[in-house]
Amino acid sequence: MTFEPRPALRVAIGAGGTGGHIYPGLAVAEALREHADIQIEFFGAKGRLEEKLVPAAGYRLHTAEVDGLTGVRGSGRAAARLRRASVHCARQIRELGIDVVFGTGGYPSLPIVLGARLAGIPTLIHESNAVPGRANRLGALLSSRVAVAFPETTRAFTRNEVRVVGTPLMREIARLDKWALRDQARTVFGAEPRQKLVFVCGGSLGSRRLTDTALSLAREWRDRDDVRLVVKTGPEHFSAASAAVEDLGNVLVLPYLDRMDLVYAGADIFVGRAGAITVAELSHVGVPSVLVPYPHAPGDHQRHNAQALVTRGAARMLGDGDLSPASLARSIDDLLGDTTERATIADTAHPRLNDSARTVANWLRQLGGHKSAAYDVVNA
Repeated sequence: MTFEPRPALRVAIGAGGTGGHIYPGLAVAEALREHADIQIEFFGAKGRLEEKLVPAAGYRLHTAEVDGLTGVRGSGRAAARLRRASVHCARQIRELGIDVVFGTGGYPSLPIVLGARLAGIPTLIHESNAVPGRANRLGALLSSRVAVAFPETTRAFTRNEVRVVGTPLMREIARLDKWALRDQARTVFGAEPRQKLVFVCGGSLGSRRLTDTALSLAREWRDRDDVRLVVKTGPEHFSAASAAVEDLGNVLVLPYLDRMDLVYAGADIFVGRAGAITVAELSHVGVPSVLVPYPHAPGDHQRHNAQALVTRGAARMLGDGDLSPASLARSIDDLLGDTTERATIADTAHPRLNDSARTVANWLRQLGGHKSAAYDVVNA
């Protein structure tokens, strides 16, 4: 009988719900995969975006029935499902021989983080937002180690070992050479030589409000030949949005943007919400942007995310209540007309973020070799 050699390290990654939680997990997995002796298992929720993105990236995904932690009505059911899922995850941790668990926030990551605590396995959580979400606030009670994107976020985790690492980015973005891809990107998105490319993107799941505003603007700009709009609707609104502007030649409507490297390479202006991944990527690649924070984000964290770029002069912020075709047109035209400001924004790119995924991966490798440190609290 022959036996397969055991990987030197087995890592479980809890990541799900939205791209803002999934992509940091995938970025860290990429960095971990630079070492051939590491096995990676992903954990998430049934019926969410991770069921598409994680297997497509080549990883095995384990899912559970988990609900969000908001609202009084469903809190009892959510807690019961969380308990069941966490006990099941603890069992899977033992069966799979997991050495260390990484959680990226969002309620789909909670069962594996709680399961790690039950199984006595070291955990590390990452908070990408300027203001921590509910899941990571709870997760921080179960993990003694927290990685954060923003220095100001450290204040929220006073009982943990906290390191400022930035936001892990996928390799295609972390190593992006915009100018090498720019001609290809403009061709892919149908831009004429003298046209400016403006992307409107409402996050991984799309934004009906941003989409409707952008499509109204496209109709108002139907006689302009100097701007081409590319609007990502999300799959739910794609058919209706396409039909609404099928008679216009100045706008391209897409359900999803699979190649964000081409988006950032081709973009003259980017319009979007202010989720953690969007803000981190814009900061890294230096694309001028108009950010419209989602007003119902927990703790108003998207406004805080956007403010970090606005303070550096790397973006403009437009309140959701102030969003209209006219206000969006003014913001875009102001940026397009100010070549000095756009050049300055391009110069604010932060290459240091290249190492965020690798920094987290190295921390996980260290923790995986020291299981006895599972419950150590550093700054108690």
